[in-house]
This record gives sequence, C-alpha cells and structure tokens, in this order.
Amino acid sequence: LFVDQLEELYTLVEDADQRRAFMGALCLAADDPAGPVRVIFTVRDDFLWRVAEGPDAQRVLGRVTVLRPPGADALRDILERPAEAVGYRWDDPALPREMVAEVAREASALPLLQFTCQQLWQRRDAERRTLTRAAYEKLGGVAGSLANHADATLAALSAAQERQARRLFLRLVTTDGTRQRVAKSDLLDGLPQDAEAVLERFTANRTVLERKGRTEAELELVHESLITHWDRLRQWLEESREERLFLAQVSQAADLW
Repeated sequence: LFVDQLEELYTLVEDADQRRAFMGALCLAADDPAGPVRVIFTVRDDFLWRVAEGPDAQRVLGRVTVLRPPGADALRDILERPAEAVGYRWDDPALPREMVAEVAREASALPLLQFTCQQLWQRRDAERRTLTRAAYEKLGGVAGSLANHADATLAALSAAQERQARRLFLRLVTTDGTRQRVAKSDLLDGLPQDAEAVLERFTANRTVLERKGRTEAELELVHESLITHWDRLRQWLEESREERLFLAQVSQAADLW
C-alpha cells in the first residue's frame, strides 16, 4: 500500500480524530512482519512532526527514511535516459546540464523538470528526433515554463474573467501555502456563471487537474511549484493573505456549527 503526499491529510482534513484514525489504520495495516502487506507513505519534511499525533504514528516514525532530492548527476540522468530510450537526443548536449543548474537549489527541482520536459516533448523535432534549445528558450527555461504556460492562458481572458481566475486559484491553495483538492461545486460556489468557463480553460491546458472524486469531480493545481514560481499567483496570495485566513476561520467555525 503506497500513500503519496501524506501531508494533504493535514492540510485538507481539519478533524483531528479523523486524522488519528486514518494514521492508526495505516500504521496497523502491516504490523505483522510475517504478513503479506507492506505500507509505504511519503510526506514533506516540513509536515513530518504533524504525523506524530497518535501513539501508533509515533512508533512508526522510528523507522523513517529521509529521501533527499536527486543530486545533479541523477537529475541529468532523468533528463537524458528517457529520451535515449526512445531514440531521441538533445541538439545541444550542454542543455540538460544547464537545466539542472537552473533548479539545483530548488526544493521542487524534479517537478519543474518534469513539466518542462513534457512541454519540450510536445515541441520536439520529430523529423530529426531531437529536443531543441530553441524550444527550451521559447518556454522561458525551467522555472518559467509552467508560469509562462499559466500566464499565456490568463492573457487570453477578459478583465472580468481574470477576476474569476484569481478567485478560483486562491481557493486551490491552503492557508499553509500548499495546493488543495477541491470539489468542483465548492470551487465554483458563489462565483458568477462564467467562472466555470474560465475553469475549463485552465483544465484544458492542464494548469489545473480535474480528478474523479467520491461523488463529483475534484480539482487541484497541476504542481505546487505554481505557488512559488508563478508571480501572478504569488501576488494574489500576498494581497489576500488576511482575507484567506479570515475565511479559513469562518469555514472552520461553520463546520463545527
């Protein structure tokens, strides 16, 4: 059983009893060494202390393995080997090294490279079977590729639609500064009718991902790197910091009521 991004248990679930019950079940699922079940979960290091809410979790945390981000050599392999495996090459052999250098000190280095390579693959030279520097520079580099992608969609909106986009994106970020998955009806609640059309633009270009939920579609940012690398979203978050904290408190009070 593999549970990825366990930090979302703490950013999205406010009920402490629910969190402890989930962690208790997770920690006890493989408590018999002779049994066939093994459990692996990943959690961001800045949320690690929050996992230890109950005695079962505290016991399990004695066997934590800290995964460091891939080093420069590993990141270059990640860029080069998949392309080689399908018969492609980089037209400038120095480009993978430059891409790695651009994100080497970023915590989100791997997601940024992943999205950039996806964009480069869509712009590949199929005739020469190459990934080109020209396409990379047009993207704006690693850090700018995802932000530029979102900005391009935003630029095509009217002023009124951009205001709806702002409200939509703010609802997709928690007060802790992490992305959150939101039911479509909750995301659109209280917004004008044209907000859904704005949302569809961002889901169509995969800036926002739509996933199947229990009862309806749920949406989330394609990568948390948008929160730190997209200047427009960072500006919106800064401008609305007090408002978002107040709304979070009101929402929590409403849930308790």
